Amino acid sequence: MFFHLDTAKVRIKSNNDYLINLIEDKNQEILDLTMGLARDSMVMSYFGHKVTAIESNSIIYNIVKYGLTNYKTGDINIDNAMKKITTINSYNYEFLKNIPDNSYDVIYVDPMFEYKIKDSNNLNSIESLANNSKVTHELFEEMKRVARNKIIIKAHNKDEVFNNFNFKKYERSGSKFSYGYYNIGENNV
Repeated sequence: MFFHLDTAKVRIKSNNDYLINLIEDKNQEILDLTMGLARDSMVMSYFGHKVTAIESNSIIYNIVKYGLTNYKTGDINIDNAMKKITTINSYNYEFLKNIPDNSYDVIYVDPMFEYKIKDSNNLNSIESLANNSKVTHELFEEMKRVARNKIIIKAHNKDEVFNNFNFKKYERSGSKFSYGYYNIGENNV
């Protein structure tokens, strides 16, 4: 396993990223509950958001933390965005339980998909180490408590998480995964 940008650089250069469009507001404080290889965190940081990323597996955490600090892309703006990400080695539920209400503007979560995308192998290097925990009602309640504005999730189009927690689905044409969002203070039914 090694650190690399994979699709993050392509998403940054496209200047039309679904996740960034869903966040909407500028300069948000974002908590990424599932850092993994930090691709989403890199994109969010590049577009001016203050990102804190949580990773439960210490091996993944240490490799990605080192990569975010030391990897050189050849683009100073991307390099600076990577260095601005605050990383924390913790289980997301435990971390949430110990912080005050309304601590972050947006909470982002990208759990391992219930349905594997067969033609995608970009997570093969960490799959055996990855935390396969699903979004539980307890975790969702903590996310709602800690988020000021919005919770965003990325999941396989067939995953039940969209319906289980009343996420409004933001479908991506031709893609096997979508984003969902839950606006705090709105009736999301």
